[in-house]
Amino acid sequence: MELKRFNIEEELSSIRFSCADEAIGEIKNLFFQDQLTEEQILVEIYSPNNSETTKIDMNRLNIDRVFSKKHITNKYFFSRCKLVDSVKFQGDYSIRTILEIKSEQRRLEAEFRGFFVILPGNKLYAIDSEPLLFAQVGPHAYYLLNYYLLEEDRAPRFKFKNIFNWIKKRISSKTSSKS
Repeated sequence: MELKRFNIEEELSSIRFSCADEAIGEIKNLFFQDQLTEEQILVEIYSPNNSETTKIDMNRLNIDRVFSKKHITNKYFFSRCKLVDSVKFQGDYSIRTILEIKSEQRRLEAEFRGFFVILPGNKLYAIDSEPLLFAQVGPHAYYLLNYYLLEEDRAPRFKFKNIFNWIKKRISSKTSSKS
């Protein structure tokens, strides 16, 4: 197969600038549009939910990120957490979360509405990190937006069983060294 040369300048680029100031203005406009999108996402997260849900083709969603309300409540029941409106969390969200939301909105060609977070049921248990953030995509369907937090959460947790194993090892090493 032979490649042909393609030198028609009008077809190479659809953007034409008559001066450098025009080019700089266009670049600033691109950055402004990105920043505006991110700010709209934050406004939607920090504003109370109404009955509006996101209209998305469910077949395009990543199946690993789709959860039912029943599944979420069953999973977090023993940790005494509950699914609440995202307005209840007044902390900061990471830049990575906002960029994940923006990229998912572009990929799915939709704007997410109805954000929810998982927070402890008791106010005494304050969380020190960012909570899991969901967007409601159906009557009882929720789409996890910051999926990377689940991967970070899989680190081994403190368990009482670990203390008992440590004590047994210490006792057995003390008794075996005295014999």
